[in-house]
Amino acid sequence: MVDFCLAEGLRVYASARQAPDDFASHPRLEFLRCDFTKAQEVDGLIRRVRPTCLVNLVAHHDGGPRAGAFQDELIVAWNLLRVAASRCSKARLLLVGSCAEYGLIAPAHQPVSERHPLQPMSWYGLFKLSQELLGLHMHKARGIPVYLARTFNLIGPGQPRGFVAADLAAQYRSWHDTPRRTSLVIRVGDAGTSRDFLDVRDAVRAYWFILQHGRPGRPYNVCFGRSHAVRDLLRLLDRSCGVRARVKQDARLAPVRSRLVRHIVGDNHRLRSDTSWAPTIPLEASLRDMLQA
Repeated sequence: MVDFCLAEGLRVYASARQAPDDFASHPRLEFLRCDFTKAQEVDGLIRRVRPTCLVNLVAHHDGGPRAGAFQDELIVAWNLLRVAASRCSKARLLLVGSCAEYGLIAPAHQPVSERHPLQPMSWYGLFKLSQELLGLHMHKARGIPVYLARTFNLIGPGQPRGFVAADLAAQYRSWHDTPRRTSLVIRVGDAGTSRDFLDVRDAVRAYWFILQHGRPGRPYNVCFGRSHAVRDLLRLLDRSCGVRARVKQDARLAPVRSRLVRHIVGDNHRLRSDTSWAPTIPLEASLRDMLQA
C-alpha cells in the first residue's frame, strides 16, 4: 500500500506500535509510532497528521482461538472510527475486511456476491465482520465516509510465511538455492483446496479505486473472480523452476479453516462496475515474482 501511494505522488504516514524491519525511508514517507488500542495516542496521531484518507490494515490471522487479540483489534477499529468522527470527519476511511466473513458457502452460491449472508467460522472472520458493522454504524450515525473491502486470498512478492503460496514458494526457493540439489519434495496441507487468489498489487489498486470511486457504506469483494486449487500453484511453480516436485500432503499443515472451507471464489462485478477496476496480474506472474523476491 505504501509503495502504491508513493508512486501516486502522495504523502504517506504509516503507523503501528513499532516500525517493520524492512521499513524504507522516502522523502514523502514518515513512520509514526502509535498504540491504536489507546484512544489518546490515536487522537494525538490524527491531530498531528490531519489525513484525507485512512486505511486500516490491522489484523491477526487465524492460529486458534484468541479472544484477547480479537478484543484488541476491535478496540483499534473503534478508536480509529471514533477519533476520525471527531477530528477529521470528511476523511475517507477504508476498513479492509475479508472473505472469512462469509464462512462456509455452498457451491450453488458461488461465486459469492456481497449480498450473501455473513456467517464467519473463525475469530478472524468474526473480527472482520464486527469491524465492518462498526464502520457501517459510524457511517450511518455520524456521516463518516467509511469504505468497506472484503479481500479474498492475497498472493505476491513480500508475502510473509504462514500463507500457502508463500510457504510453497519458500520451499522451491530453498531447493533452487541449494548447491547440491536432490529431488524436490514439497510438503503441503491439502493440494485439493481451492481459493480465489489475487495479487497484492492488484488488491492495493482496488483499495485505491474504492476510496476514489466507490460508495461509502457499500461492501466490495476484492478478488480475481477465478478459483485455483493448491495443486495448480504447484504445477505453475514446477514450470517456473523447471522441476517436477514430489508432493507430500500432511493434514497437520492445513489450517482449520481450509479443512472446513474447501472451495471459495468471489464475484467482483460490483467492484468492476462501480470503480472500473480490474485485475491485471495473472497467477503465474505472481508466483514467478515470489520466487525472485
